[in-house]
Amino acid sequence: AHAPPPPAAAAAAAAATVPATGSSEVPAPAAAAAATMPLGELLRAGLLENDAASLIERVWRRAVAEAELAERLEAIYDRWVTTVLVPQVLTEEELRTRAALAEQYWLEDMEGEKLHPIGNLPECSAAVEEAQASLMAVASSPHRPACQTRFDQIEADLLAAEEALAAAERAQQVWRFLRGLFKQQGMRGMFPSESGRFDHWQSALSKATAASVKCTVDPRTGGEGGEVPKAVRWGGSLHDAAAIDAGFADVRRSCGEGLAPLRDQCARMNLLGDDELLRAVAAGADPAEMPLDVLTSMFPGVASLEIEKRGIAKTAAGADGRLRTTPGAVAIIAVRSHRGETMPLVVSVIAGGEVMATAWVATLDTAISNTLRDAIRGCLRGVATSSGHEWISKGLQQAVTLVDAIVWTDTVHGALHDVARGKMDALRSLQAAAAQRLNALAEPAARATAEDAPYKATYAALVSAGVYHRDVAGALIRAEAHGPDAFEWQRQLRHQWEEGGDEVGR
Repeated sequence: AHAPPPPAAAAAAAAATVPATGSSEVPAPAAAAAATMPLGELLRAGLLENDAASLIERVWRRAVAEAELAERLEAIYDRWVTTVLVPQVLTEEELRTRAALAEQYWLEDMEGEKLHPIGNLPECSAAVEEAQASLMAVASSPHRPACQTRFDQIEADLLAAEEALAAAERAQQVWRFLRGLFKQQGMRGMFPSESGRFDHWQSALSKATAASVKCTVDPRTGGEGGEVPKAVRWGGSLHDAAAIDAGFADVRRSCGEGLAPLRDQCARMNLLGDDELLRAVAAGADPAEMPLDVLTSMFPGVASLEIEKRGIAKTAAGADGRLRTTPGAVAIIAVRSHRGETMPLVVSVIAGGEVMATAWVATLDTAISNTLRDAIRGCLRGVATSSGHEWISKGLQQAVTLVDAIVWTDTVHGALHDVARGKMDALRSLQAAAAQRLNALAEPAARATAEDAPYKATYAALVSAGVYHRDVAGALIRAEAHGPDAFEWQRQLRHQWEEGGDEVGR
């Protein structure tokens, strides 16, 4: 279709279609104008020159150049279309290599279930980018006007393909996120409408994704082949991608709009973004399913939970015929810090069964606060009756460091009251006592071994506080503080333990 006609035929056809005109109307074409002049005008101008041989040569060169440009455009189009629409057959080794690219390819989930991958999305995107670059390379051709319609069509197709492939990639990523949520019964129970819409779009995505494809030649054998397993590609039309992407985005947005009541039920969940909160809700009644990064976002000092089973899981069919498993009752008996310190809870937190995530997280918040309060009470009682090392090694770091700060504040108040009563050496005595305590803490902190790891961090925190205490005492002496109301003391961080219905460290 693109082959140029023979020179004689081209000249005859051109001569038959060129209108008669006088030489005064059309001048001989210049060399630069001849490159872009439409063929009809070129023929008319050439005939007026009475140079048939030159005319045929110019028309022939123009026809050949335009045919070559049209061929290049079709080659650009065919190359990217082949990559996008014709499946790639991948070997097992290639699939294993791609399995590491979690952001680009869909993987097997933890249960080993085979997911439908869109394995050739990166190749499709690269093909479209290459085609766009090739198209721009010929955009400045002087023969473009002859192929302008086809050029515009290819450019529009490439733009549509680029948008569709971007939508398919977004749909893939949102699907992976939502699928992890809706695998949990707690999420389906809390968002039943969104669950149904997710199933619909997941089904549409499965239909648009090929687990195996048909090809005429099996590249592994070189012979005729029917279905080739392990060949992965985007199998739906490019228009499907935008609809599926919009569908998943709508499900995600709808879930986010229903999160406000959950934040009202549990204050800790106000610390989570929408995606984190959805993951927390999906964990449902089982604390073991709570993602650790979400747990740490709610409780920054908690690295993990110590859980004890108290009941047996039950499985039963729901009203829609789906089998639902209700986890057995469990108890959170302790929390573990990032430093490996374990804090047994004074009252275990019951979860599992029909207890939603918002309920057990709120109960855990209260249990941690009560446990810390009791630990601080114990440290306050033991600070005067236990030896230094025993008091430090048996208490929780947070409780020990807080009580140390409370005792320091009380000691400075006493020294400043003594100064106000006329004991001018009270601050000097305070500074000497702070330096002596710092030295007493530094020695065991320096010789602590790996076996002392549970309280080595406590010693390190107390040494840091001891340096601060010593410096504050020196600053009070230099400022000639006259009493507890002195500005140099009022500007310092001070801790107190207020007695009341519930003691609060301030």
